[in-house]
Amino acid sequence: MFGLYEQSSRLIELSGHLKQTNASLAEKASSIRTEFTLGEGQRLDLQGEYFFIEEGLVQCELEGIPLVYMCEGDLLSPLFYQDKSSHYTSLTSLRGSIFQGSKLVSLFYEDNEIFGLFQDYQSLSIELFLELLRKESVWLSSDAIPTIRAFQSGDPIIIQDTSASEVYTLLYGSASVYVKDKQVGQILQNEIFGTLSLADEKVRNASVIANSQCVVASIPEEKFTSLLTTHPETVTRLVRSMARIIVSQNEQLAE
Repeated sequence: MFGLYEQSSRLIELSGHLKQTNASLAEKASSIRTEFTLGEGQRLDLQGEYFFIEEGLVQCELEGIPLVYMCEGDLLSPLFYQDKSSHYTSLTSLRGSIFQGSKLVSLFYEDNEIFGLFQDYQSLSIELFLELLRKESVWLSSDAIPTIRAFQSGDPIIIQDTSASEVYTLLYGSASVYVKDKQVGQILQNEIFGTLSLADEKVRNASVIANSQCVVASIPEEKFTSLLTTHPETVTRLVRSMARIIVSQNEQLAE
């Protein structure tokens, strides 16, 4: 589970614990699991069922605003997503397992370990989800609501020599930077990129290619400028991201 901002060490720790708990719970309850697949761009119907994601990405929206994202190892619960204004859509094709809620509850009476894992899952999920929503107020309190795009490995995110009008944040995955087919750097998760071209001649001076399944948030230049003014912590992220990318590019070009 991740959001539209830089992940704190606490969020990373919570997410790691939650995924370990989810995997243990899915393994212990394997006798009642049903495999499922879902195509890209389809909504999930969480009517009394738990979805364990083994591959793929899900976007969770509230009244049309993207809030959080679910990926491999996450368990979607109907207990937390009953608001009718909430929608859960597959950003990519999905593969995983479905657990009927009624059957899962019946296992609680047969196996205390499963019951304990489920209690851990609930407490960790609530804590992580509330922390994600608290962080998400940066976007909800501004008009800089980003556009979210998913890319597969090998897909171009930015193409060199094309016009530049947006700034990007890599929410999930990793990507490489190329100048005339030569790899000159890497984009890491949570980094902001695509800003140098906006400050120059508004033409992309490099290509960015997805190394893996990626989720990218983009906002127009003018809204990004406004966001820097109203949320100074974003400036710190930007400077840190630009510094690391520039150093990486210089090292690659010097080789």
